[in-house]
Amino acid sequence: MSFVGFYENPGGALNHFLQVKLFKKLVEVESLSTAAAELEIALATATAYLTQLESRLGVQLVYRNTRRMTVTEDGILLYEKARRNVSEIKFEFS
Repeated sequence: MSFVGFYENPGGALNHFLQVKLFKKLVEVESLSTAAAELEIALATATAYLTQLESRLGVQLVYRNTRRMTVTEDGILLYEKARRNVSEIKFEFS
């Protein structure tokens, strides 16, 4: 297996994991800018990750406006799965 370009590939497994990890953090802290800061990524990158994740899944995960974000029903379902899976993946690599 070749890892050349794996980290830069927007469709790669690592990028998908980071998108889900960002979404999980977003739900927990209820702020995209706070989630980005805690994960040490730029806000523009966080916004792109969320947009890419929603596009890839074909659902809206959060309703957003200039003042607040509200997690959708699909977002709640993804969060429940992400909470378990991200923890399992962290355990595997610790």
